[in-house]
Amino acid sequence: MSRLYRWRQAGPARQARAEEEAALTEKIRAIHTGSKGAYGVSRIARELWEEGASPTRWLAGLRVRLGPHSSERADW
Repeated sequence: MSRLYRWRQAGPARQARAEEEAALTEKIRAIHTGSKGAYGVSRIARELWEEGASPTRWLAGLRVRLGPHSSERADW
């Protein structure tokens, strides 16, 4: 089987992964916003695990695609 046909057959799987990733991205944004930007990757991952999601497969790639974000440390 040629690469073209394998690529075509993988289309539905790629679409499903993209939809799953979009849903996970929304959950991550909601958790981060809900914490007023205080939660980092480890706390967000813990919250996702508690909700039943499996974030380990996606977090590293999402961090790269969503871009680097940082919070300035508050001067207390």
